Amino acid sequence: MNPAELGSPWASALSSLVTFAAGAFVPLAPWLIATGPRVAPVSFVLGWQTRRHVLWSAMRQVFVISLAAGLTFLVGWLLGTAAS
Repeated sequence: MNPAELGSPWASALSSLVTFAAGAFVPLAPWLIATGPRVAPVSFVLGWQTRRHVLWSAMRQVFVISLAAGLTFLVGWLLGTAAS
């Protein structure tokens, strides 16, 4: 592998960011352009197209959200604040 023939690390990072953001945006798009009870099923179908196992995706989402909520709670507790 010749380092002179490799692409820019910044270009790789930017293209990765753009593709991940575009993929994450697809299931959210219906919520930005419509309202009502039909939006959730459309969003679900668009998210289903990722070809990932639904249970794995749901568990990962719950884990990440729980981690973020727990960290937020911990910081608030350490600072002596409370939500009202």
